[in-house]
Amino acid sequence: MHQINIKIFEASELQDVQWYMQKFPAKKYEVHIDPFDYELQKPSTVFWNYCMAAFAGQFLSESNDSIVVYKPTPEKLEGFRFEVEVPDLTSFGTSIYYFAKAYSMNSKYTTGFKRGAVNLFNGVYEYPVHPDCRLLADMAKEYAGPEEVNYNPPEMD
Repeated sequence: MHQINIKIFEASELQDVQWYMQKFPAKKYEVHIDPFDYELQKPSTVFWNYCMAAFAGQFLSESNDSIVVYKPTPEKLEGFRFEVEVPDLTSFGTSIYYFAKAYSMNSKYTTGFKRGAVNLFNGVYEYPVHPDCRLLADMAKEYAGPEEVNYNPPEMD
């Protein structure tokens, strides 16, 4: 199994990520996503970490053969790990690129990713969600405040 931490791709272009996938092909990958903010005593920080991880996991579960989610505790949030079986390296590489950009927290992808995460969170029981990702969303729910649940940023160009 090949391990990938998405932060190594924060400054990469899509073609660089695709090249990496072709250079290091594997059937199974372990994807690491570090917390985006280390102020873990803040409920909003815990909410966003779990909510965004639930969205990333759901995204991965929809385009890959199988997924296993490792859920850290909020008190010791070391990051999230997803084991995935990858049938299509191109699609997987695109997902990794998107996650890296979204988690860099200073790109146009961050707002869209957060919006998608909140939409998943708010509709988590309205459509099928991978069971492991539902656990992450449930954990986010414990820390959700009105600002997070009603997150609706302006559209970006």
